[in-house]
Amino acid sequence: MRLPINNAAVIVGVIAELILTQQFAIWYLNGHRHVLSSVLSGLIFLVAIVISRDARRLGAFRGLLGGGPNDMGPLAWFFCVAMVPLISIPGYLMTRSKYIVLRDNAQ
Repeated sequence: MRLPINNAAVIVGVIAELILTQQFAIWYLNGHRHVLSSVLSGLIFLVAIVISRDARRLGAFRGLLGGGPNDMGPLAWFFCVAMVPLISIPGYLMTRSKYIVLRDNAQ
């Protein structure tokens, strides 16, 4: 099954984030702590913005999924990803397909 470009873009972004995290971890071990923390913070911030914009584009809002921990709007997704990215990014990727189905059913 071929993924639509939007799903593929999100998956590529997550993979790129993991690769960059590994590369900068090597830098960190070589004593570049300030550069590492700045780059990782910026990268996490950018991923949070992308996820928030994607949630807005899909029409996500609180209560759309009928409750639960992943039933949030774009602003909540931004803050969750910015504060707890290792938990929030996979959570968004699992919830994203539900948003797509609801958006397609509404049209």
